Amino acid sequence: MSKLVQEAKEKLCSVAQRAGFRDPVTGLVPKCEVQLSATLALYHQLGLVDWGQVLLEEPDGSLGHRASQAIPTDSVVATEFPLATADQGQVEIWGGMPADVLFLSRDGARVALLESKIGSGFTYGADPEKGQVGRQIDFLRSTRPSAKSYILLTSGRLLDRGWYRNELAASAQYGRRESVGVYLMRWESVMTVVTPLSAER
Repeated sequence: MSKLVQEAKEKLCSVAQRAGFRDPVTGLVPKCEVQLSATLALYHQLGLVDWGQVLLEEPDGSLGHRASQAIPTDSVVATEFPLATADQGQVEIWGGMPADVLFLSRDGARVALLESKIGSGFTYGADPEKGQVGRQIDFLRSTRPSAKSYILLTSGRLLDRGWYRNELAASAQYGRRESVGVYLMRWESVMTVVTPLSAER
């Protein structure tokens, strides 16, 4: 693990501690991508995330819209959601690559696939067509909801150093932007708009 990634993880743990972003089950501060994603899903399901206060970023760094436009407050949520396939060809593209967190609006009109990365690389590499981001965007294109969003959630420290931006920008430009919104989101922004549970829990 690089020094920058280690620093980013330590900073996130510190922000989580101060914001009261703790696993509602154990009361512990999540320390890795999987724990962070699962904790976020629980907070969302408990109605304790103010998505209207979280800004999404375009891959080029400009600000997009608020996360609430992609993730309605009453969305249902699933973690490690398997990317369902219609045939063997799709199995070869999406098999074994579940979504870290998948949000679906209750009317079925909006879907958001959230991928959490804090220093880790992309499954299948960063190729805009055949890498993880491109494959997951293609999965979203194949889904039924009319509004589709791909959100990469990561450390602000890494984003400020340019991490992940080029990969997302390349995939977003690969003929997909007309049907899938592609965004970046900072963990620090999310943690600070979560209503913390009491210390006793």
